[in-house]
Amino acid sequence: MYQRVLPNGRRASIVPENWIVDSVFQPGEFENLVFGGGGYKGIAYVGALKILQKVGIYQGIKRFAGSSAGAMLAALLSVGYDVDDVEEFLCQDIRKITEDKHTFGIFSMLPKLLLKSGWNSGKKLEKWFQNAIANGPKIKSNYSLNRCQQITFKELYDIDGTELCIVATNLNFLSMEYFHPKTTPDFPIYKAVRMSMSIPGYYEAVRVKHHRVKNDDCIIRKKKIPCCLYCCICCSNWGEDSANYDLYIDGGVGCNYPIHVFDGWWLSMDEKDHFVERMQPFTDMDRFYDVEDRFGMTPNPKTLGLMLYSPYRNGMFCKVLSTREKKLFGSLAVPKKFISEHSKLSLRAESIRDKKDKALAAFSDIVQVLEPCKIIVDGTTCYPLYEAKELIRRTYKDQEHFIRLVCPEGLDSLLKRLEDCQIEGMLSLRYLQKSVLEQENFIDLKHDHLGYYRTAIKGPAQFAIATIDTLLLNGRSRFLKSSDVNRSIGINTSYLKATNGNLAKDDKEFLKENGQRGIIAFLHYYLKEKGRVQQNIRTYGRVIQVRSKDETSI
Repeated sequence: MYQRVLPNGRRASIVPENWIVDSVFQPGEFENLVFGGGGYKGIAYVGALKILQKVGIYQGIKRFAGSSAGAMLAALLSVGYDVDDVEEFLCQDIRKITEDKHTFGIFSMLPKLLLKSGWNSGKKLEKWFQNAIANGPKIKSNYSLNRCQQITFKELYDIDGTELCIVATNLNFLSMEYFHPKTTPDFPIYKAVRMSMSIPGYYEAVRVKHHRVKNDDCIIRKKKIPCCLYCCICCSNWGEDSANYDLYIDGGVGCNYPIHVFDGWWLSMDEKDHFVERMQPFTDMDRFYDVEDRFGMTPNPKTLGLMLYSPYRNGMFCKVLSTREKKLFGSLAVPKKFISEHSKLSLRAESIRDKKDKALAAFSDIVQVLEPCKIIVDGTTCYPLYEAKELIRRTYKDQEHFIRLVCPEGLDSLLKRLEDCQIEGMLSLRYLQKSVLEQENFIDLKHDHLGYYRTAIKGPAQFAIATIDTLLLNGRSRFLKSSDVNRSIGINTSYLKATNGNLAKDDKEFLKENGQRGIIAFLHYYLKEKGRVQQNIRTYGRVIQVRSKDETSI
């Protein structure tokens, strides 16, 4: 089961208290901590942070980065709040500081979207966060009260070398902007966090006066449609000088998981990485549009990322992260009231995946068996039909169960399929793949490798959601490399929406416990990959020892 229920009806912890992790991490092994977005579900990070603190990793962190809700967490930690303080912040009723009071409820949404670009002004959130930053232990002890309110990235860096990076989306430049002591030394931290948390439609976009470019340098699109009275009212509210302002929205729109920010030289504080030194010759500036030219191709081994994910939704790394947790704990944790629904989803997804994996393995074996009779005809891989049938018949005549993995009707049916897709006595690999994999097992090699699940679209709502998800997923994947999963801690929060602000106490506790599961699964994986000898990690009464690579884990 996913969880135990105690005799008094209370839910038992999904992370037992008797697990042990002895610190085997070297000082400075990890120095950078990156948080992905996640809305109200960000409290799950607290559980992971407590484990990082317990094993001694958190104490060595010098750089923090985050996008969207992760930006708030990164900023709070960077100014000196400890994990317990952050937990207290996030366990309060967040809606009181994130949502405005709407006299007409949801009916006020459309007018505010047209007039203000967002349903909520975000002023309450901005004020609350400004005070939180000003009262940070590092800030209060080093700056006057008046200065604390406007503390900048460089001023934080000057205290003890702590680097903070906040990622936001600049609509005017159609790109990500990195707020950091190197790129924006004099910009207030609280304002950057407010930008990064500006969920489109939910919050008003943040407008910042732009002093670097003249209007003549901007692309100003002329109106082609005559305005009505209502349009004039809307436009006038934006102001005649709107072209002089940059609009910022949620960093998660373009990069929800900024694991790359401390790679490469772009945010390096080393003097040899100064922009003037690095960007010459200035006649070839276009090359820096490529992410790899700024953030490099080699991941920084001292960076550790935390991301929220759902194993049932499209997303990079989701399969790997869920498999990592299931290998250690046996299954994913799901709240009791969601067990039935998620068990069905999980069992169905696992059953389909298992069937496809076995079919692929069997098909691969068949292709290897046919290798001796392979020939190339006009650039196409082919097999003489008679020889192919004989090879398969001799090899698998006593392995009917194996053949049924790719052809449930058995060996004779498979041989009949080969005859159906032959042309002039030749069987092409292309038609073999189409007949056995695609038609019989619904396996599409062109899509199944992507790591995303297929989404059913049954109406306009699903169409709109799928369109937005496609744009977001492709935009975010631009900053991700497949190797990034090796430095990522995944926390399963599939049963809650990021915009669900009405979280019960049990929901919050469960999120924190899932954070603990995610980090324990990562530690087990990481130490095993490094070949470290590690003290016991106890889970569900069984002991999992991390030994060297040539030993087994029990």
